[in-house]
Order: sequence, then structure tokens, then C-alpha cells
Amino acid sequence: MDTTQVYTNQVQYNYGTKHEQPIEIVKTNSEGKTETQKIVYPPDYGTLSSTTNGIKNLKDNNVLVPIEQYLTVNTNVISGTLTTFKPSLPVPDVVYSLETTSPIALTNFTHSNKTANAFSMDTRYVPRLNYQQYDTKGNLEVVSKSDDSKIIYLWSDNKIYPIAEVVNGEYGKVAYTSFESGLNEGNWTFAGSTSGTSIAKTGLYFYTLTPTISISKSLPAGKYILEYFAKAPVSITGSGLSVAPVSTSLADSNGWIFYKNEVTLTGPVTMILNASSGSVLIDEVRVYPLGAAMKTYTYKPLVGVASVTDINGATTFYEYDVFNRLKLVRDDRGKILKTYQYQYKNQK
Repeated sequence: MDTTQVYTNQVQYNYGTKHEQPIEIVKTNSEGKTETQKIVYPPDYGTLSSTTNGIKNLKDNNVLVPIEQYLTVNTNVISGTLTTFKPSLPVPDVVYSLETTSPIALTNFTHSNKTANAFSMDTRYVPRLNYQQYDTKGNLEVVSKSDDSKIIYLWSDNKIYPIAEVVNGEYGKVAYTSFESGLNEGNWTFAGSTSGTSIAKTGLYFYTLTPTISISKSLPAGKYILEYFAKAPVSITGSGLSVAPVSTSLADSNGWIFYKNEVTLTGPVTMILNASSGSVLIDEVRVYPLGAAMKTYTYKPLVGVASVTDINGATTFYEYDVFNRLKLVRDDRGKILKTYQYQYKNQK
């Protein structure tokens, strides 16, 4: 290595006149190679007369997020991403990636604000992520990669916490509740009161089924997996519905048994779960299409995750100290997987 040679890297930030965000980040090294990252924000499109891929809404509400970012080396474009937004919510719609087998001359590249007061997109951009559905609070409910399966998210009744993630599902075909809200939750419908004690399987609450107190979910025709924890088997009914048991676990220390069933619906059905007689405690109820996979979550409000139940029905529990710091992680048998200790600097 030549120790007499001096190597330098210079970084220059150039800012837009319509906002105080960087629109260019220029990096130059000792060999004369210049790499420039270009960033385009909503105000950089000038006056827009229509929704224009959600950009007008962002601009009108002063939401300064990057719309397009592309990278040039000397005078060639080598990569780029572009995000369109929903017309009435400041949330992403589609994320595009620049696809090219060789660098593109900058003069042959159509950056999205090339034409004043208009939005344009280079034809070599291809969609990579499609944010298909949000709830009324702007929480993501359905997203998919191009040529890949959908990912579904269910949210708590107060729209604060994501309570389920389903891979390869459809929003109208999935449901989950751990009865934490005391209201209809996670696409399930139920009346009556939830119960909160330390014996809940997950979270803080469970539900009591009787012959007249039930939970239900309307589903289109198809094959589904229905999973739940209960103290005894429950009745699963509906017109044109058949049930095939898949597996039943042993009872845990609190008497909770994990039941997994395959449910076949010959047409649109409201599936009803109740007790055939007496009462049955139930918790952590999940339904999703056969071939999908569901992971579910409960929370200690304002603290953090209380439990995570994986795609196989195994639950991991999280415990916190009096300062709401993570203290223990346990498996579904109560075995400690991890412990956390906190000390001040120089504390012995």
C-alpha cells in the first residue's frame, strides 16, 4: 500500500428551494468517480390538478416523504425506487423498482418530475410491493410482493396493536381473537362478557361459551384451519359445514388444550362455536384458509408484547419488571428461554 498517497471522499448535500430536504447527495472520491443520489419530494412536482398517484394529497397536507430516489454514477442511472400513495390517505400504494440490465444514460431516463406541474414514470419501473388495503386509521391490512402471496394483518379493536399476521391468506377468510378488547375483535363476532384472570392462555382475558353464548365468523366456501385453546372440545356448527379433527394436545398446567381442525364449507357459511352443554372456557381462536400460516400476538397495554403464538400453535410469553422492562421470556411449558438484567454503569 502506498502510504504517501492521499485518498479523499467528498460528500455534498444540495437542498431544494421548495422545502428544506436534500434533493441531491453527491459523493466524489479521489479517482474522480461521482455518485449522485437524487431525491424527489411532493413539492418538487409543482402545481398538480388531480390526485396524481396520491402526491397532491401529500403536498396539500405538507407530508414530506420521498416519492422517487435514483442513483447515478457519473452520467448513468444504475438504480431507482419510486413510491405512489393512496389518493386520500398519506400511506404507500405501490413501490416500484427500476429494472435494467445495464446502466441508463441520464438523458434517456424519465425522472418523475421531469415535466413541470406533472408526474411521469420511467417505463423501466416495475411494481415490487402492493399495499392493497388499510383500515380507517391508516393501519396496513393487506400487502403483497409482485408474483408472491399476500400478507394479511389484523389489528386490535382500538387499532393500536397488530394482533395477527397471515401469510398466503385473504382478508375476508381470516379471523383471530384472544378476547382482549371485550368487543368484537379480529373479524370474530361475539356477545357476552370476557373474563380476565391469570389463567387466560394468552393475554389477560378468555371467553366462556355456553349453548346460548357463542362466537361466530362468516366465511365463503373453501377449506379452512380452525385452531383454539379450550378446557374441553367445543361445538362447531353451520349449514353445509363439515369438521375433521387434525390434532389435539395434552392439557397444560392450567388445563388448556390446543385443538386443530380442518373445516370444509360447501358454500357461504356463518361458522358458530359454542358449548353443546354446560360451559367451556376458550381462548386464542384462529381461522385461516388451508395452506396459509398465521402468527398471533397479545400485548400488555403501554408496555409491550405479552405473548406470540407461532404458526404451529406454540406460545412464547414475555414478562416485564416493575419498570416495564423485559425481564423473562418463557416457552409454552413455562421454561425460561432468556433472562434480562439491568445495571447502571459502575454498579456492582
